[in-house]
Amino acid sequence: MKGSVILIIVEGISDEETLVPWINRTINKLKKRVTPIVIHGDMLTRYKEYSKEFEITSSNVIKKLQKVVNSFLKKPSNVIKWADIIKVYYVTDTDNCFKIERENLINKRKCLNKLFKLKKIGKSKGSREQPFEVIFFGNNLEHVLYGIENRLSDKEKTKLSTEFAIDVSNGKKDFKSSFSQGKIKTWNIYEESYKEIQNYKGRATNITALIEEIENGFKFL
Repeated sequence: MKGSVILIIVEGISDEETLVPWINRTINKLKKRVTPIVIHGDMLTRYKEYSKEFEITSSNVIKKLQKVVNSFLKKPSNVIKWADIIKVYYVTDTDNCFKIERENLINKRKCLNKLFKLKKIGKSKGSREQPFEVIFFGNNLEHVLYGIENRLSDKEKTKLSTEFAIDVSNGKKDFKSSFSQGKIKTWNIYEESYKEIQNYKGRATNITALIEEIENGFKFL
């Protein structure tokens, strides 16, 4: 298993169900596998309990990500070791945070700008580092895939993600083209996506950069 695991941190179950099955099936052919970590919510907009302060800010976002990874690695049920991981991805919605001047979204914007500059991450200070990238959906995953701008419940998101995963699995939908259809803005280069998403309004994602990495057999690693 050493040097064969792609670690993907996602915000919710619907993200996992939509993205992970296809990615895992595809990279299994490369003798690699996906290990998802579901953090259950947007940690970049979360307030401390009974406080107006944010749990995570641009000053501690990297340490918090390291904590997420470490907590997962220390689980008794986990068999993955840090040495097994070859790259880490953090998947998030932009929530139009680069355009809306609202306190929680301003905080998210600052955190994302910090993560956009992060090229490698270790499980702790001084540990061996692995490549790191941010995968984003603007304004969110449902907006990109289905053109839905209204806020959906977790139940509605799960229904859509389950249907999408089934349709991709049985060939009714193509995973790659689903993210590049119509008016969806896409990027194949992470650096470009990090700069341009800040001035782009509309459906957008850089998951196409990850798809290209997969199609190229992760030759960068």
